[in-house]
Amino acid sequence: MKKYLSLLAFCALATASAQPPAPQTRWTIANDHAIRWTVDGSRLPHNDHVEMSGEQISARLHYGVESDGRFTLTRTLVWPMLRMLPNDTFGGLTRDFPQNFLDAVRIDGKALAAEQVEYLRLDGLLTVVSRYGDIEVTRCLFPSPARAAFCEQYTLRNAGPITVAVELNPVRDEIRTDADAGVEGSYTLIAATDFVRSRTLRLAPGETCIFGASVRGLKTPEVELPLDISAERAQREAFVAEVCGNLSLESPEPVLNTMFALAKVRAAESVFRTRGGLLHAPGGVYYAAIWCNDQPEYVNPFFPQLGYAKGNEAALNSFLHFARYMNPEYRYIPWSVIAEGYDTYGPFDRGDAAMLAYGAGRYALQMGDIRAAEALWPLIEWTLEYCRRKLNEHGVVASRPTNWKNGSRPAMPISAPRRSTTTPCAPRHGSPSRPDGRNGWPTNTAAGPKRCVKTSNASSVQRSKGTPPTAITRATTSCVRGSAFRWSRIFSNAGRRPWRPCSPRGSGPKTEC
Repeated sequence: MKKYLSLLAFCALATASAQPPAPQTRWTIANDHAIRWTVDGSRLPHNDHVEMSGEQISARLHYGVESDGRFTLTRTLVWPMLRMLPNDTFGGLTRDFPQNFLDAVRIDGKALAAEQVEYLRLDGLLTVVSRYGDIEVTRCLFPSPARAAFCEQYTLRNAGPITVAVELNPVRDEIRTDADAGVEGSYTLIAATDFVRSRTLRLAPGETCIFGASVRGLKTPEVELPLDISAERAQREAFVAEVCGNLSLESPEPVLNTMFALAKVRAAESVFRTRGGLLHAPGGVYYAAIWCNDQPEYVNPFFPQLGYAKGNEAALNSFLHFARYMNPEYRYIPWSVIAEGYDTYGPFDRGDAAMLAYGAGRYALQMGDIRAAEALWPLIEWTLEYCRRKLNEHGVVASRPTNWKNGSRPAMPISAPRRSTTTPCAPRHGSPSRPDGRNGWPTNTAAGPKRCVKTSNASSVQRSKGTPPTAITRATTSCVRGSAFRWSRIFSNAGRRPWRPCSPRGSGPKTEC
């Protein structure tokens, strides 16, 4: 018996020693929509990034903690509606701002020094708490919900035993862009504190003082109106609370719950008020533009579930922008509407009509609004008919894929079927009703092949007799948006004609879509 117990103990120890070590994580879950990084001095330096957006600005924050405990920050700010030339997919004004607004603060006549970051928190805002000796400094960074400004609020607290003198000096950096480079001439960028005169305060132990700063962009002849940083913060926090209060994920895994909450914030905040109306944008380097996959297929059907009014308006707006390019000849719809809705990109068909049909159908069903359904029905009919006309001998909707990444694999032939996922087929009877009250599918699909794709592999197609051709394919191959050529459209009295390439672009940013 002793030998048996000894053997069990040995096996248990061997198994335990064979287990991989638990992964070390910097971030911990603070609540249902917040994560926190408590800086303990180990595994430094470390850098990270996050993007936050408002109606008029997007901020990509590149932040980190250095080996000596200092906080570092570079703000890459994008003003999507301050358009630059060429006015294409990447035409939003973008600038880096490394300013440290704390450089102008003096404590008893001395600059802040020997910073030690205590923790960082992400909850729709970025909060950084640091100590400079007996002075605790809290930074709160966030975009303005409605104005073309990135906002920062600084709180200084005397954590020491004696009263100190805090000297606050104004900071102002102003940039005027080249008038010849802007669609609307020169733009003014201002990085400044929210006060214009130096002042000195005396902080007793435990007392705090607060000041704000911002980086904003202005068109000519816009004037620099005062910006209430505290009010902007309250609006941002109200937005986060609204989004996080709807459509919660409750699972046994807290990481998934928190990830879902923060993903809701990111999806909902990236809605911009453009000249073409509210438009959702993927972010990164893509703004004031929509794509047939990013918006119609991905985020648009999500907004009705979230109950986010601004997102629902942007979703319907994006569908109607694409509907402008329907045509009686059933030429393909461009895959992207860019430059605030004033231009397009998409030199060939990627299966975009299928994406539009799928997304518009889901959005209309989930909205449950007859007016939205009536507005979308012509687009749904047109895109389904376009897909019917593209069915190949296997019953798969054919389109043209592009080269694989870096051209490592050749493109498939034009009109070849691709490995793709398909939407479920509708039953033969009881099909969805039209907005006009009639049942069934568009009459111009009745003569089409009555088959339906039941698998994601085009080489093994299952057919269902008597079923409308509702197998809408979705492309999964790689492509590059707007990188090789800019394309122009030819207009005539007869309507829109096929696309043609114009002058090649320079070596600009490229990304997979």
